[in-house]
Amino acid sequence: MQTLCYASQARARIKGAYELPYFIEPNPMNLEFTKERIEFFIGMPGSGAAVHTDGVCEAIFSVQLSGVKRWRLSPLPPYTRAVQARAPDMQSGAWDPSFVFDLHPGEAVFFPPSLMHETKTVGDECSLSASLQIRYPFPVGHIRDFKTRLIHSQEVSFCFEHWAPFITGHKDGVREMYRQIIKGQDPNNVVQSFFNQIDTNRDGLASMPEKIRHFKWVIKQHRGQVEFTAAEEAKDWFAFNDVNKDGKVTFEEYKELQLDIQTTYATAIEQGACDEMGCHPNVKRDILAGKLNGIESAYIANHESGHDDEVELDEEYDPNKTVGHDEV
Repeated sequence: MQTLCYASQARARIKGAYELPYFIEPNPMNLEFTKERIEFFIGMPGSGAAVHTDGVCEAIFSVQLSGVKRWRLSPLPPYTRAVQARAPDMQSGAWDPSFVFDLHPGEAVFFPPSLMHETKTVGDECSLSASLQIRYPFPVGHIRDFKTRLIHSQEVSFCFEHWAPFITGHKDGVREMYRQIIKGQDPNNVVQSFFNQIDTNRDGLASMPEKIRHFKWVIKQHRGQVEFTAAEEAKDWFAFNDVNKDGKVTFEEYKELQLDIQTTYATAIEQGACDEMGCHPNVKRDILAGKLNGIESAYIANHESGHDDEVELDEEYDPNKTVGHDEV
C-alpha cells in the first residue's frame, strides 16, 4: 500500500512539472495525450524488449533520457488475410528490420502506430527513456498507404473504428458504412450519403469550413463524448482523403478510397478480424448489433482548441440538408 502511495505521489509530481514540448502542436488533445499517457522505461545493460507491436492507436514519441538504446523497426508484415495470432516474437538477427539506430541522451524517435520494434540497452550504463502518445497531427498517410495489412492484423485492426473520424469523416463511420452495406444497401449510395453530410452545398467538393462545421455538429450530437476536436480532425481528414494531394477532396476521390477500405474491412471481418473488444468468432454479430466503441476516452468537447472558433455552428445547422455556397 505504501508503494502505491509513493507511486501516486510521484505520478502527481511528474504531471505537475510537465510542459508540452515546443515542437508538438499546442492543442488540448495533445496535452491530454502526452501528459496523461507518459510512460518511463528503465533497463539494465544488455536488457531490452523482443520485437513486438504496441496495441495503441496513436503515434509514439520516445525520448532517451540516459544511457543508450538500440532500436530496430519495421512495418507489419504484408498481411492479406485476417490473422488469428500476433506476429511471432523473433530474437535479434532473426528478422531484417527496415531501420536500425542507437538513441543517445537527448535524442528521440517518432513512429506511427503499428510499427514492429525491438529495443536493447547497449553500453555499460542503464537506459532510461520516456514515451509519449501524440494525437495531432496524425500520421494519416501511413494508415492510408498500409491500410490493407493493418486491417488484417490482430495488432491494430481494432484501431480502425478509433481512426474512423479522419478516415470517413464520421464517428464510428467505418463500422456504420459496413453495417449499412452488409445489410444490402448499395455501397455507392452509402458512401454518397456519408459524403453529402459533409458537402452540404452539393458541389462535389468538401471544403475545410464544411468539414469543421460537420465535425462540430458530430461533437454536439454525441454531447462531447468523442476523442477529437473539430479543426484538428478536419485537417487529418483532408490529409487522409486528399489522395492526389491537390488540396481538395472530391466525391470520386472519397468514394474510391472508402469503397476500397470497406471491401477489405468486410473480408477481414468474415475471416475473424479484431475489433476493439478483441478477436473472436462473434465480431460480425457484435458490429451489426451496433456495439459501442470501447476505446474512447470520452474527451469532453468543451475543452476544444480555440482554433475551432474559426467556423461557427448555427443552431439550425443540419448536414442532411442542402445549403447555398454563401451559407458554408
